[in-house]
Amino acid sequence: MAGYIGDVTMILWRNTATNKFVSYTPTQPVNSPTNISVEGGKGYIIVMRVKKEVIFEGRAWQNTL
Repeated sequence: MAGYIGDVTMILWRNTATNKFVSYTPTQPVNSPTNISVEGGKGYIIVMRVKKEVIFEGRAWQNTL
């Protein structure tokens, strides 16, 4: 997601197993345990360097919740 959006300083989400927030920064290695795939039905907080409009295109999630 950080690569798609650009100018991202941090991505935050809540780990439902530990009930704690986890953060990912683009400076972390690709094999970092915090470098996860985006999942449907979950929320993500994106911290950006500059204000800009980001458009996501595609189909609705098919994940079973």
